[in-house]
Amino acid sequence: MSNFYPGNYHEGDSEDQEDVVWNELDWYQYLSRNKQEVRKLVDYYKKVKNNRSGYLDELAKLMGWTSFAFFDFDEQAGVEIYTDSSTSGSLNEEEYEVELEPYTIHKNPLNIFTMGLYQFIKEQCEELLTGQHGISAINMWRLSMSMNEGQSNIILATYSIDLGDYMLAISHLKLALKAINESLQVVSLLPTVSQVKEISLALFSLREVFIKISNDCREYDQSELGGDVE
Repeated sequence: MSNFYPGNYHEGDSEDQEDVVWNELDWYQYLSRNKQEVRKLVDYYKKVKNNRSGYLDELAKLMGWTSFAFFDFDEQAGVEIYTDSSTSGSLNEEEYEVELEPYTIHKNPLNIFTMGLYQFIKEQCEELLTGQHGISAINMWRLSMSMNEGQSNIILATYSIDLGDYMLAISHLKLALKAINESLQVVSLLPTVSQVKEISLALFSLREVFIKISNDCREYDQSELGGDVE
């Protein structure tokens, strides 16, 4: 694999290291690894979802994230750190290549979390439709459309956060929350079976995190404007 040097991503990178642009295969493999991360989150979520008082912290720890705040800044380097610093140290060649991967929106924990939970919900919907529950086609269509709206707005919110435009991010988060409310309205019309309960629980998890991110965005926006943040 080509050695991609993300100059503004890792602390302590050498200024004289050459930049090498990734080729199509490099990026395809990168996307495959990201897909595995999303799958990993789904599997971890299944293990911790019932611990409603601490499941987010457990999930963050299992994923190797420093926290579930999504805003962890290295003040010296002036860049955002998304991985657990405890993994630093001696690395073999394969681990070193992964360590030097560029940062893209795919690596953002908010994106991974959102993709993972919506994937989990889709899997529950598939199980629901294969059963004999008399599910209304129009209700499943409405649920699908509201889920798509929520996921699309979170992608745009994540881009906005990465660009430092927190007010734009909040606007997209509001639209995502509106979409979740629409999804929950549809879910309330579905039969009370295990899959529907799981869908509802996952939607509330998404809602909880989106509200938290909105509050974080307001705090960071005030901080950048010189306001007091407690």
